[in-house]
Amino acid sequence: MKTNSLSAWILAVRPYSLGNSVILVLIGSALAYTDHSFHWLPAVLCLVFAVLMQCTANLVNDLWDFLKGADKPDRLGPDRAFAKGYITFPAMKAGIAGFTLAACAAGIGLLVWALRAGILRYGG
Repeated sequence: MKTNSLSAWILAVRPYSLGNSVILVLIGSALAYTDHSFHWLPAVLCLVFAVLMQCTANLVNDLWDFLKGADKPDRLGPDRAFAKGYITFPAMKAGIAGFTLAACAAGIGLLVWALRAGILRYGG
């Protein structure tokens, strides 16, 4: 696999684990729908935020497990992109920052929607 390639990043964010965050947002959206208070924009923003933060958590886990010695290149189980050398240290740090900033943008969008909808009348 080519270093810092798209396939390396896909491996690093562990797409198979993203369902964990998606399911929780879907359950919350279903509850809001049954309460007749569902709004599509905050639901989408929550979904984007949750998926991006799950990706961030997976990248941080990949990096720190290797740095602490838990993940070695010959580990059993699914490959870890950083441990295998598929992603460089500077690229991993930039990826973590990028996913975190993107999640923050979604979170700010959610806060702006809540302010405009009058949900945060008393503060954050």
